[in-house]
Amino acid sequence: RPIDGQNTSHMGFAEQRFTTAVDEEFRCPICRDVLDEPITAQCEHVFCRACIHEWLSREQSCPVGRQPLKVHHLQDVTRFFRNYYTKLEICCDFADSGCQFVAKVDEIKAHENQCPFNPDVKTECPNGCTAMVTKKELSAHDCVQYLKNIIADKNAEISRMSDRESDYKRKLLDFQITIKTKNSEINYLNECLFERRNQTSDKGSVIIPSTSRPTASDNKQRIPCGRHRNQRLPEPYHRV
Repeated sequence: RPIDGQNTSHMGFAEQRFTTAVDEEFRCPICRDVLDEPITAQCEHVFCRACIHEWLSREQSCPVGRQPLKVHHLQDVTRFFRNYYTKLEICCDFADSGCQFVAKVDEIKAHENQCPFNPDVKTECPNGCTAMVTKKELSAHDCVQYLKNIIADKNAEISRMSDRESDYKRKLLDFQITIKTKNSEINYLNECLFERRNQTSDKGSVIIPSTSRPTASDNKQRIPCGRHRNQRLPEPYHRV
């Protein structure tokens, strides 16, 4: 029987679920059921993980040998022990509900978490409304109300998307106005730059060699700037 004072809400596997007889070495000394997630103490006694953790929350000694024991002293069982332990075959916990699945003891929980006979596993509503419900919830499930809720959620989503669309349109209009303003500024600056270049060109004269003989009127022109302001142009040059 379980060790006195042990809360049996955390127990190992019931022996009747196994396809063959289970050796005593695979029984938890705390709950007396077949080991579930076996773990060993430094004194080599093996327990269910949940059982020994609950025990050590109240006691600081091995429940069998009474040697001092703390949680950090616990460790995985040896490979030899695990190899024999994992050969045990066990039926699904929902066999009474109709499940006929049999698996290795270390694989059974993965199946039970998805077993179609598990009342806590959600499956699609058999009436075709696409709702995922557990068997416990199926009797109170209302397909019409479920579909109404979906429609309401979709309408709310459409409304939120419409609001975002309006916001994006306002932002786009602001961007277009900003771009137009910037383009106007760029055009104005280009015009200013063009005028400044023309003004700079008008203030100075460019003198280039002449290939033709200057006329008398050309010789009367004066250089417009510099210390030779009153000097006449030499014959080989003319103003352009």
